[in-house]
Amino acid sequence: MKDLALITKPGCHLCDVAMAMLGPLGEELGFRVREVGTDSPEAAVITAGGAPLPYVPVLVDGDRVVVDSHRIVAYLYGTYGDEGQRRRADELRRLVDASPMLCAVGS
Repeated sequence: MKDLALITKPGCHLCDVAMAMLGPLGEELGFRVREVGTDSPEAAVITAGGAPLPYVPVLVDGDRVVVDSHRIVAYLYGTYGDEGQRRRADELRRLVDASPMLCAVGS
């Protein structure tokens, strides 16, 4: 089973929703998600250039980084899902391109 990391921060309702969704989704598609903070090694790799991590939640899947709750779900279906789920992931990506679901780290 593949291990993924979800970078979150305390008090981020979108992070809480993402974690609640990703548990059952992982069981369905065959991955596990670990919740890690903005001070984690996973976050440090993303911010290695010195820029702070601007938004959460952020999914880290190996060398892939996905920002935005809806895009995370679309990415997971597109990467780990069957053919029908991958088609729905493409539709979801088109729908959410104009409306990101993010929480600023500094707020």
